[in-house]
Amino acid sequence: MPPKKATMSMEIPGRLIQRCCIWFSWKCGDVGKVTVNKLNVWFGRNAYSQATVYRWIQEFESGRVTLSDLQRSGKPKTARSEDKVQECKDVVN
Repeated sequence: MPPKKATMSMEIPGRLIQRCCIWFSWKCGDVGKVTVNKLNVWFGRNAYSQATVYRWIQEFESGRVTLSDLQRSGKPKTARSEDKVQECKDVVN
């Protein structure tokens, strides 16, 4: 009987589920290619790319112990504030 495809949980972001699967596969001694194939079966089109899987395996081999995103310095992804919104409206009008 083939394994069931993993479903994304609303409580846990899909990226964390996939990272956990990569970590577990790595801890079980699977090589990168096997892990990539497992993710493709479990997550289908939503699976991480081969490069991402190998990058995460490298992170775990280097001693990383967290699955969550690390803090990064620099510009935030979004910089929305009421002042900026008004600035844009003023430019357009």
